[in-house]
Amino acid sequence: MVRMQHLLRIPFLAVCLTLAVAAPCFAHAVVDLGVRFVAPEFVPSSSNVPIDVVVDGLAFDSAFGVTVDIHIADAKVTSSDPSWRCTTSSTLVECSAEELKAGPHPVHLDVKVPAGGSLHASATVASLGSFDPVDANNDAALDSRVFNRSQCQQTAPQIAGDFQWTPSAGATVYEVYSGLDGETPHFAARTTETHANIAMPGGQVTWFVRARFDSCPALDSANGAFESHAAPVKFAVATVSHGELTAPQSAAVFGDTVYVSDPVAKRAFTLSPSAPNLAPLQIYGDIVSSPPLFNGGIATGPGGYLYDADSGTHSVRFVDYTHYMYFAAGQPNSGGTVDGHGVQARFDSPTAVVVDDVGTFYVTDAVSNVIRKMVYDSTKFDFIVTTMPGHFSEPAGITIDPSGNVFFAERGNHVIRKLASDGSVTTLAGSPGVNGHADGDVASALFNRPSGIAADPWGNLYVTEEGNHDIRKIAPNGRVTTVAGDPAIAGSSEGAGSAALFERPGLLAVAPDGTLWIPDTANGRLLHAAASTGERRRAAKH
Repeated sequence: MVRMQHLLRIPFLAVCLTLAVAAPCFAHAVVDLGVRFVAPEFVPSSSNVPIDVVVDGLAFDSAFGVTVDIHIADAKVTSSDPSWRCTTSSTLVECSAEELKAGPHPVHLDVKVPAGGSLHASATVASLGSFDPVDANNDAALDSRVFNRSQCQQTAPQIAGDFQWTPSAGATVYEVYSGLDGETPHFAARTTETHANIAMPGGQVTWFVRARFDSCPALDSANGAFESHAAPVKFAVATVSHGELTAPQSAAVFGDTVYVSDPVAKRAFTLSPSAPNLAPLQIYGDIVSSPPLFNGGIATGPGGYLYDADSGTHSVRFVDYTHYMYFAAGQPNSGGTVDGHGVQARFDSPTAVVVDDVGTFYVTDAVSNVIRKMVYDSTKFDFIVTTMPGHFSEPAGITIDPSGNVFFAERGNHVIRKLASDGSVTTLAGSPGVNGHADGDVASALFNRPSGIAADPWGNLYVTEEGNHDIRKIAPNGRVTTVAGDPAIAGSSEGAGSAALFERPGLLAVAPDGTLWIPDTANGRLLHAAASTGERRRAAKH
């Protein structure tokens, strides 16, 4: 049994939130907990409005003995999360839970809005007795502006052409949101005019405009759509590393920190704004060799942990916020395909790993040609490993899109597969058993040994191909394009689109702003790639 004593030092956890009235709280954390508000920006005066106070368990293990104290006048509670037991007395709402698993746990409030001014709330999440790894998410504040319905009779803007719209009386600014080939429209431009000049690559454009007012809620137009006949989006590729790497295999991103694994160098490297040059990641722990081996795919996930599917030791490991490494599952240096708890389970050269928002692991097991699932069992302090239905040919990179769908690259069959929540698998793109290079829709597209796959915040999938030495994009509407590299040439050069050359690119990652981080394995380089041809890359819409 693998016991995560470092994570589970203390079995009791208390959380204290205060809204509008500050109250004393004490600090402790077994897991990384966050707190946030979900509420309207504008609320109607003298009415009841719903506000969610959400406690997020940001790591895979459970929190025990959780309490929430909420101070706010005229609040009623209807908690849909069955974990919470709530009582109300005067202006205090007290909620408690014996156990909170990873993921969001909302407390729903029905709050009486004042006649004017603003509705202000603050929240602090804390714990008793140990250390919360991330302080930045422990506090939240809410300022909802109160408006009078009778004074807010504006009409929403109307679509009048491509990125053109009718004015809304009293609007102070307009925000344009656009998406390409089925993307959820996201912020593109801000203007005081009734038109915007936004260069979009070729494809189907969906967009809308939001009118903002000084003292009234924003109003959105209906969606507009048009076909852009510009050149398809291409990515401009540049080299980041300068001799530190030998044969980088996998990249991972958490916030603005980038990680890259190098099996030949037998270690992982890190890159961040505070340390702009690649540096070896310092790892600690009883299981760490010198240097620490990183022989497979890496990923980041809940709590900012770094996860490692280590084909060299046939195990899955993770590195916590103190850079301490643990075995999550598998028997080190003992391969096989056995389900079970922790070290009872066996992997055979696991290739890649991805972790969802509630701490469920999905692992591609390349030699056994299967997909494994790992769920943390808080009663036994380790992971339960099971084998998903289906048998594949060299499953490689694996990713989860913003909607929670799991996709993986099946290298041996030259296809991209989708794994449903019920365990069923369908072919998303490519023709099983047929290698080649063809763009177009997913039904006619061809791939050649796809290796890495990563999803951006807007639903696009990016695929690296060992056989074609390029980067492909699969848009949400099924349009497949080549965004970087020349499928006819293996090489090493920077540039945009086909001017950029790779040789056996590895398991890539996508940053929150849409930047691609690509380990160019055979060339010993770490690359970053951003959309060119005038497309504006935008921050993810939260």
